[in-house]
Amino acid sequence: MRPWLFGAAVCFLVLAKASAGAQTSSSGTSNIPPKEISGKTLKEWIKDIRSSDPSVRQNAISTVAMFGKAAGEAGPAVIDALRDRDASCRVYAVLALGNLVPVLRNQDAPKAVSALCISLNKDVQAVVRFHSANALGTFGPNAREAIPALVTQLKDVASWEIRRAVIGALANIAIDTKYGPDSRAVKAIAGVLLGNPGPYGTGSYESSSQVRLQAVIALGSMGRPINPLDWKLVLDALQAASKDRDRGIVIWAHAAQMTLDKITEDGLSYIARNLKGGDVQAKVNAARALAALGSGAKSRVPELIECLEDSDPYVVATAIGALSDLEAAASKALSALETLASKKDQPDYIREGAKEAIKRISGEKK
Repeated sequence: MRPWLFGAAVCFLVLAKASAGAQTSSSGTSNIPPKEISGKTLKEWIKDIRSSDPSVRQNAISTVAMFGKAAGEAGPAVIDALRDRDASCRVYAVLALGNLVPVLRNQDAPKAVSALCISLNKDVQAVVRFHSANALGTFGPNAREAIPALVTQLKDVASWEIRRAVIGALANIAIDTKYGPDSRAVKAIAGVLLGNPGPYGTGSYESSSQVRLQAVIALGSMGRPINPLDWKLVLDALQAASKDRDRGIVIWAHAAQMTLDKITEDGLSYIARNLKGGDVQAKVNAARALAALGSGAKSRVPELIECLEDSDPYVVATAIGALSDLEAAASKALSALETLASKKDQPDYIREGAKEAIKRISGEKK
């Protein structure tokens, strides 16, 4: 079994590019940070973050990360920009901090986490709160102080996307391979599936299927709790999710429980049954769930092979990806993939995907 996150549990937006026609003093080698962008040094761009013109501030905030490792010097100015009176500047400051995490100086990282917590809980703009949750998630376990702030925002009624982003961030931050996931995060995320807390107060039901799905995925990805009470809570939450009205959530609830405990033929059979029928989303979720279980799902490779002949290209592409993720465990699929790759009536992305899957399953080096 492997740790997993459905698709990309948390997607982070790419910073806006600098103005068109920007020239750097580098030799053109992409992995060498520039010394200048648009004729300005990093120090000059940092100075612009404090300009009286909000459009200049925004452009500077979105540019500094392009200076690579040196961009960590801009950390304090970007952190201050989280309090900018202009909402656009605050949004770009949050995005910038998410991108600057790998290069922030040691003394600035805790300040960034604290400032993002304030933005998450107090900014009047929902879009700022949404991106603040995502940015906090990029800090991983180094942002444990943010857990209470994130738990609070599970009740944010402005947007289901905020609540989903909060759960994704909690999952990234709460992981602890030695002592098990942080109990506060476990209780909060399990509570989403058990109806406490919900977005509208204690005991309410989370109406967004995407938020409930993210909660299931988070419990599966954080690892098994060491605390017996937390483990029981996780099992109760996944049991509740296995009865959800959304079929995708039920599929992933089975996968999560097997990821945390043990793989069973009953669980695999249930997931594999969803590869058949006319529900495209159920087939896609089932294929991805089997892939997430790794070599433990080897017995279900034949059903994934059958999906290569599905009438829906989305299902075919997902099956290719699942078989590719199973790597050597999917060796029985090589012949079917070779046939698919040779079919001229298939879209290019299907044929190319099949070829890449063959390489990965065969262990061929890129």
